[in-house]
Formats: sequence, C-alpha cells, structure tokens
Amino acid sequence: MNNIQQLSHNIDQKLAQLELQLARLKQQDRSEQILKDIAVLEDIKKKLQKSRNIMWQAHELQRGNDQQRLREKRLFGITLCIVSALGLLGILFIALSQ
Repeated sequence: MNNIQQLSHNIDQKLAQLELQLARLKQQDRSEQILKDIAVLEDIKKKLQKSRNIMWQAHELQRGNDQQRLREKRLFGITLCIVSALGLLGILFIALSQ
C-alpha cells in the first residue's frame, strides 16, 4: 500500500510538472498572440497617425483655400466699393455740372 501512495504521489508530482509546462506553453502561445496583437495595434496606430496627418493637411489646405477665398472676396468687395464710389462721384459730377 505504501508503494501505491508513493507511486500516486510521483504521478501527482509529474502531473503538477506537466500542468506547469502546459501553463508555460499556453503563456508562450498567448505571449506570441499578444505579440501579434501588439504588432496589429502598432500597425493600426501608424495608420491612425497617418490618417490624422492627412486630416490635418486637408484641414490646412481647406483653411488656405478659405483664406484665399476670403482674400478674393475682400478684394472684390474693395473693388465694388471703389467702383461704387467712382460711380457716385460721377453722378455727383453730372448732377453738379448741370
């Protein structure tokens, strides 16, 4: 009976060692998976950074276009004011010369 307990104890020890080895293998497998996940997340991060940079570039281009349009509108407005002032002066000149 003593031999059976010893043998059982030895098997339990071997099972415990096997469980530790399996746990380590599972951790390694998970570590590799985690490394793959990290690589995927790093790739997503790079893509997000590129997207952010493209978004900012587009925003700056739009803002530049908006500023250019604003300058054009200002110039057009100033031109209209000048033409209107010249027209008013012309009308005043005609009215006063009669």
